[in-house]
Amino acid sequence: MEVLQAARGATFQLILEPLWGALLLVYESLTHVPGLPVLRWESLVCAGVLVLAGSGRDLDSTRQMRDLCKKMAQDAGEELERTTSYHLKKIHFQEKRAGEGWLAAVATKRKLQELRQESDRSRQMLAQVESNVQPPPRGPGAPAAPPAAPRGLPVLGGGGALGHQAPREGGGHRGEGAGTCGHLQV
Repeated sequence: MEVLQAARGATFQLILEPLWGALLLVYESLTHVPGLPVLRWESLVCAGVLVLAGSGRDLDSTRQMRDLCKKMAQDAGEELERTTSYHLKKIHFQEKRAGEGWLAAVATKRKLQELRQESDRSRQMLAQVESNVQPPPRGPGAPAAPPAAPRGLPVLGGGGALGHQAPREGGGHRGEGAGTCGHLQV
């Protein structure tokens, strides 16, 4: 079909274009030259051929315009399809991301509630223990404070006040006895 239309357009260009010029010249001569004997049917035929030739030219340009519009519509449809697909993918990605964020928020909220419950239980247990323990008596007749327990590991060896240790119950010096490294104070 396209080949036929192209051939018809080429035929119009090659044959009808010179004919158009000749008919236009004849028609003008028939209508504008005074005293030239013109039969009515000759003038009508020339006018009809001119109209047909002009409509052929209009038809060809209309066909070209239609083809151009068709191509533009096809290109616009393809572009719309591409952009629609792209935007749908983007929308799905954002929906997935929002869903993951919502799940993370729910999990964080649940963890926060658990931590608050645990904190409340710990606070209640601490309050219960504090209420069960009686404060030591204060004043001049109160017993002396118990000796402070040593903190950390003592420094071994080296003599001096920090490295000095009392001999073990079994007697002997450090390194002797049951194969231990010494006595640690706690």
